[in-house]
Amino acid sequence: MLEKVIKRVVVDDHIIDTGYAFAVIDPVWSTINIYEGPDIYEQTQKAFSSGQIQLTAIHWHISEVCNGGHYQFYSNSTGIVWPEALDGYRTIGLPEVADILQEAADRYGGNLSRDRDTREAQIDAQDYDLEDLDKRFYAVYENDQIEQAMMKYIRSHRSEFYFDGEVERFE
Repeated sequence: MLEKVIKRVVVDDHIIDTGYAFAVIDPVWSTINIYEGPDIYEQTQKAFSSGQIQLTAIHWHISEVCNGGHYQFYSNSTGIVWPEALDGYRTIGLPEVADILQEAADRYGGNLSRDRDTREAQIDAQDYDLEDLDKRFYAVYENDQIEQAMMKYIRSHRSEFYFDGEVERFE
């Protein structure tokens, strides 16, 4: 059975130099709460830099789209992070992925709510197929362009990603 534990996590130059973006954003991923609505989401991200938040949102986007497409990303709790993912792709120099994300949002009415129930109603009212956008995303993802762009950004903004603190985990 999984048990909640508190672990000390350090993100320093050694972790950054591993070249694995998830290792850098792991404490953010473990801390930010996307499940309990916009207020909790905003409260749990206060301790982190915009770069940490944006790259974590990108990781949520990647995880969901690779598992079930943009529909899954927007309709699940992860849809709350779509504005940060959008900004993140622009920040790391991947405007073509930002355009894919924005086009998906536009098909659902544009400014999707952070509230999951409201966002689901917005999505259900439009009933669009996003398979063409999923395919465009996969073409970029499969070439490892996103991970490379994330690591390039992290390495050139190291201090924005340093972390030394405790996070809750299930083990």
